[in-house]
Amino acid sequence: EDWRQRLRLESLPDYLIVQNLGHHYGYREDAIARAHCGDRLAALYVLRIAMDHLAAAMLASIGITNSYPKWRTRLLEMHQDELDKREVETLLRYLFPNINADASGTVREALAFADTAIGELIGRRPQLIPALLELDEQVSFVKRFSEIPMAQSSNQL
Repeated sequence: EDWRQRLRLESLPDYLIVQNLGHHYGYREDAIARAHCGDRLAALYVLRIAMDHLAAAMLASIGITNSYPKWRTRLLEMHQDELDKREVETLLRYLFPNINADASGTVREALAFADTAIGELIGRRPQLIPALLELDEQVSFVKRFSEIPMAQSSNQL
């Protein structure tokens, strides 16, 4: 706590949320693209990375700023009451997806969950809305399969 005061780290959680959501959106695009191309294992692997960044943002939204991935699952379990136990359980399922699962379906479900979780996260930190809107203006994120031009004409997904 003394370091937080001396180093003026009161905004660290907000910074980590914006940073991790930016990474989450980048990796989720990769997961969508890999699933769209039929690269099942790569889609599930990249989905795992995207969900890990979502987990870091969710933890930061309650003030947990330990960014070391090694502790992510332990911190999620320790703070599941603050985050919502069912939400943490669902997140953990997507952090460790079944490698034999249908990648397109798993990615769709995970991203629908992520959208809801991000909404709740922003509800905990509404002061971040301007920064997130600015990020959205600067970077064109694909958020859904239907936003991929080829996906609109394809029934593969």
